[in-house]
Amino acid sequence: MQDLEILIVPLALGGFVGFWCLILKVLSLAAWGRLAKSYEARARPEGIAFRWRSARMASVNYSGCLTFVVAPEGLHLSTMFFFRPSHPPLLVPWSAIELTGSGVVFTEHADLRMALHGSLARELTAARKHVASASSV
Repeated sequence: MQDLEILIVPLALGGFVGFWCLILKVLSLAAWGRLAKSYEARARPEGIAFRWRSARMASVNYSGCLTFVVAPEGLHLSTMFFFRPSHPPLLVPWSAIELTGSGVVFTEHADLRMALHGSLARELTAARKHVASASSV
């Protein structure tokens, strides 16, 4: 009986982690996984970072767990550590993005849009102009 009691905590923890990874995998199928097939980032580029931001992609709401980096090569998106399984960092080139007043349209995946919360769309647009002017100097 004591052997079973000793195993309960590790088994419960392992079960929780496994269940959490399964949930993240299912959520990534809505949109993030499709983008990762084309735009998985190898490294985080230098640029203007917007941390702890929120966005909605397909039916998944990423509340306060995203980091956007506006860089000359494109828009880098990543999730915080606990949401990283099945959500690899992305680097989407500017040629594949259209920034609108309320979000991001991924032009190569026309059916996929990202609704940005708050003033993030305006901030990303301003940062993109700043990065573009700085890189052309």
